[in-house]
Amino acid sequence: GAVASEKTPLLQYFQATRLNTPEAWRAVVDFAPTDEYLSRRAKQQLIRLYLADGNYDAALPLCDELVALDSKEAELRAFGQAGRAVALSGKGLFTDSAQAIAAFQSLSDELHDNALRERLKAAEQKNNQSLNPKESPSPPGEG
Repeated sequence: GAVASEKTPLLQYFQATRLNTPEAWRAVVDFAPTDEYLSRRAKQQLIRLYLADGNYDAALPLCDELVALDSKEAELRAFGQAGRAVALSGKGLFTDSAQAIAAFQSLSDELHDNALRERLKAAEQKNNQSLNPKESPSPPGEG
């Protein structure tokens, strides 16, 4: 899946929007390091794709980059922190994921991505079931 190099970062971004593959979004990040806005939006989309594919190891460093942004980038930081929590839970690192969710709470209002919010809810439930197994419902036929 080779991705053609476009003339400008914006054209590269439009191409990625059309193709919507990790390679295409990675090309935007590589092409547009000077264009912070496009580069960060491309990283967001990469995180979405990686989480959807269960590619948590690829998602985590990108999430960490967003989390590390300046405090005025609250929306991106919220997205990164939520993505981090989902990826850690997906890897079975439930305690780390729970910590990421706790850190996310202060940014919660800044997350405008409903699909990621749903994933985060699912991750939180998974964490709770794994960390507090006694609270999970008993299997059918028991109780």
